[in-house]
Amino acid sequence: MQLIARLRHSRFPLLALGSLLLLLIAGVAIGLVSEQALRRQMANEAGAQADLLASAVSGALAFDDRAA
Repeated sequence: MQLIARLRHSRFPLLALGSLLLLLIAGVAIGLVSEQALRRQMANEAGAQADLLASAVSGALAFDDRAA
């Protein structure tokens, strides 16, 4: 019982709350940075696929080959 009473009057609850808030903020920041990196990667991959498609159909378009 004395341990609980000492913890109540010590700085432990404030330190625990501060640590909790710090971890929460860090987690949200990491999530946002990760989401931004994923969006950037998806945009780069879409651009690469568009370039590949453009190079695949450019010959058929140059010679007006509708069958290709």
